[in-house]
This record gives sequence, structure tokens and C-alpha cells, in this order.
Amino acid sequence: MSPNLRNQGIVQTMSHCRFSQVWKFFKVADPDDLAARLKKGDPGYDPKFWYRPFYEAVQEALIRNFVAGGYCVMDEYMQASAHRIHYQRVMLGKPNDHGLLWYIMAGVKDFFDESGKQITGATLYIPLRFDLYTADEPWRRVPGARGGRGKPPPEYRGYGEGGCFLVRFIAVLMWNGVIKRGTTIIGDRLFTSVKLLRHLGNLGLNYIGTAKKNSKGIPHFAVLKKSAARGACSFKAVKNLPGLVMGWWRDSTWVLLMT
Repeated sequence: MSPNLRNQGIVQTMSHCRFSQVWKFFKVADPDDLAARLKKGDPGYDPKFWYRPFYEAVQEALIRNFVAGGYCVMDEYMQASAHRIHYQRVMLGKPNDHGLLWYIMAGVKDFFDESGKQITGATLYIPLRFDLYTADEPWRRVPGARGGRGKPPPEYRGYGEGGCFLVRFIAVLMWNGVIKRGTTIIGDRLFTSVKLLRHLGNLGLNYIGTAKKNSKGIPHFAVLKKSAARGACSFKAVKNLPGLVMGWWRDSTWVLLMT
């Protein structure tokens, strides 16, 4: 290609890190808005300000085109990034343990044949709500009276980071009438907690997911045999938590389930 036809900005962007450059210069908000003058740490500062209009337009389109069903799935996704973005996240144990952390909720749509039988492998997950971890969420730890890390605000304690994202998603989607009573939420151990199950139960929602074995409020189970065959399971109703069922299922190790 002739050098005269090359766009130097595109060439430099593609040769370095396309996402990092787009992220740096992608701005769709009004630069004359007073919020554009705020800096990190100022009251009312919005880390998503420069792309907030685009962000909200996508969210509104997802809600508008979503067909409510009986199941929703909550998960997280780590987008690998080694660049110095101020809300980069580290989560050890992930395939990409360094990068931008996205929380995503999707609706589950199953397909059936003419006889009414569900078609195996034809399940479709339709994005419904998403958010990007920015380290400025309202449930972050606030400074204590004597400094230090302090504690999260009372209304967010006990859910964990993933659980707080899920609770906020549910609040927005129920307010918009997308998720209705009786919907079942499916999540993994990053979201599951006893407090979350209680909260969703009060809203008329169901939940099922794996859980951390050392989560607060989980009652003690009898010692499970390491020699048990794969597929072995044990389920029990929790007396002091009406409606809560907990169980262990044997895979390569014992996996804790809560519903």
C-alpha cells in the first residue's frame, strides 16, 4: 500500500494495542458537561462518564429486545489486559487473571422440536445486563473512623463483590418488569451466599448455584468420603433456614450446591 494512503493513526493503533488505544480515545459524552471536569476522588465522579451514553443505549436495547423466560444466568468474564487502566482487576485462578472484569447476566432460551421435545445443545444465552468493574462501586469498602479499609455500607454487607453486582442487576431488571416473580437465577460460587438466597427468596425469585465451602452461614455437613464414586451426592434441607436446600455432589472433588 502506498504510504500516502495509510492513516498513521490507525497504523499506530493496530501496531500497539488496538483495545487500549480505542479505550483511551473513545468518548461520546459532552465535553462541556460539568461532570467532565470531575477527577477521580471528587464527589459525583463517574468513571464511565465518557462512554456512558453508549453504555446506557446498549443496556436499553438489551432490555427492550429481551423475551422474559423462566431462567437467567449470571457469570463474570475477565478480558486479558496488561495495560495501566485504573480499574483493572486481578483474579487469581482465572485463565486470564489480569485484566478488565465484566459481570454479565443472560436470559436462557431453549428450542423445541415439533413434538415439544427440547433440542439438546440448542440452548441460547441472550445478554440481558452487563457492567464493568471500576473499583468505584457503591459497595466498596469505605474508610473506617480511624482510617484503614473499613467496611462496606450496611446494605451491601454479606453479599460479596459478585453478589452485589447480581443484587443491583436484579433491582434494575425487576423495576423494568423484565424479570418477574418465579424466575430462577443460576450462578456460580462467586455470587452464592446464604444472604443472597434469603434476599432473592423475599423477592419471589429462585436461585441455584455452586458455593464456597467456607462461606459464612453454611451449616456443618458430616465428613464426606474421598473414596466416593463420581456422581455420588448428598442433599439436606437446612432447618434454621426454611426453604434452603444444600448438597454435595462428587466430581473430581466434592462440590457444594445451594438452592
